[in-house]
Amino acid sequence: MLRSRQAREGSEADTHCGWWGWHPAPLQRFASAEWVLVCFCVAGFVQGMVISGFINVSLPTLERRFHLRSVEAGLIVSMYNVGSLMLMTPVTFFGSEMHKPRIMANGVFFMGVGSFLFTLPHFVAPQYKYSQEVKDLCPFEEDKATIINPEGSRALRNYRFVFMVANLVHGCSTVPFYTLAIAYLDDNLTARKSSWYIGIYYTAAIIGPAVGFILGGMLLNVYTDITVDPRSLGLSPSSNVWIGAWWIGFLITGCSAILVSVPISGFPKTLPGTAEMLAQKRVEVDTRALEAEHDAVRLRLSDMPKAVYHLLRNNTFVFISLAATVETMIGSGYSNFATKLFENQFGMTAASAALLLGMIAIPSASLGCFLGGYVVSKLDLSCANIIRMCIVVSVVTWFVFFMLLVSCPNLHYEGIDITKKLVLTPKCTSECGCPLTFNPICGRDFKMYMSPCLAGCRNAAQNEEAVTVYGNCDCIPTESSDNSSTEFVVAAERVRCTQECSAYLFYTLGTFICLFSTF
Repeated sequence: MLRSRQAREGSEADTHCGWWGWHPAPLQRFASAEWVLVCFCVAGFVQGMVISGFINVSLPTLERRFHLRSVEAGLIVSMYNVGSLMLMTPVTFFGSEMHKPRIMANGVFFMGVGSFLFTLPHFVAPQYKYSQEVKDLCPFEEDKATIINPEGSRALRNYRFVFMVANLVHGCSTVPFYTLAIAYLDDNLTARKSSWYIGIYYTAAIIGPAVGFILGGMLLNVYTDITVDPRSLGLSPSSNVWIGAWWIGFLITGCSAILVSVPISGFPKTLPGTAEMLAQKRVEVDTRALEAEHDAVRLRLSDMPKAVYHLLRNNTFVFISLAATVETMIGSGYSNFATKLFENQFGMTAASAALLLGMIAIPSASLGCFLGGYVVSKLDLSCANIIRMCIVVSVVTWFVFFMLLVSCPNLHYEGIDITKKLVLTPKCTSECGCPLTFNPICGRDFKMYMSPCLAGCRNAAQNEEAVTVYGNCDCIPTESSDNSSTEFVVAAERVRCTQECSAYLFYTLGTFICLFSTF
């Protein structure tokens, strides 16, 4: 009788909200699918915002700030997939019979921890060198602020390991988001409600990256050192050496994730009324195969290979997984470096590129997700017909990728040949004694120069927009009428040169169609 009572109390606790045996009555109003969906959507939104939004937006900025190579930035991104791969199988295998909301809550919490780890280099690394006034004119006067320390550059590059660990934590922690969370919604809802709720959940996860791009772009317009006025340094977001406040977004997502993990951990293992609903729910799989697999596979670590073997025997599952893998490989590679591509190809600032990509992503992904669900529902497509539709859409997307092969001419840096060997003209270096520093400026001839000193600039000032401008530049040709000894003639600005390129429209349209087709 005691065992029966304990079993009954345990069963009741499995359908009540609370923590560690505390199940107050006022909290039970939240033991509903609607509140579960709200909290899951917030978690999915934050996950998309940080993983596919802030990280992708910040990569070019992190490369400049910490002297990273593109391959190292790619390794930072790939650590997310490494973390997911490490825990995907054990979490889904053992989590299928465990308390799914609590596992989900742990994942959300550690996602917040990963976001905080990602901001750590900003607070412990030395101050950004351009947060001090840099004197880089001809003739060059050596100053501690302008001396390049190779050891310091290598030390900054070592922070890439912190980013890798942080993104590894991201990957490990977000495994339950698209496995156990989906299973929990499906297990506790009717077939019709389940499709709607899962669709809403995915929509929130889709909007997250788009908002991450837009918000991340806005934050990149804020100088990384918020205690310094960039106008006093002659810096603006259009300056090549500008570093935006990339780290603020990760603080926002870190706090949000930890806060939302609390209510998620309080949801019951099973929602009230689920048992009655399951009794009436239509089974859409081969029950004989399901029972055979359930008898053959038990929740033991030694039986995990057997469970994987059963999955690999399902040819449809295998080929759909391979298709999703290839699609993710292409999509991730493009999205991770899309911001850098738009910067380099079209002369955009990091903030402008992020804002543009965000504005492309929101309508394309949302419209694709909505129309896909509408077509399937309206035409009542079977699984086989859904797969056929996906094949047709994938073929269309394959042709669209050729639009992205159109390229723009690279900006010409005066003094650098095709092989990237520095070749300085005597006119620029005969009297200046310039160091080989990278402090680029844009001349009136629409060419980029490595630094004001290497362009032979002797004077500097600030214009109305607080951008540093340079005059009396020996290497930059000016009109003879402008050569006045009494008037400061602007020969260069501390910005990136812009260029006209028709490929801009092709890239924008191609990105829109690819995102629309993918979702």
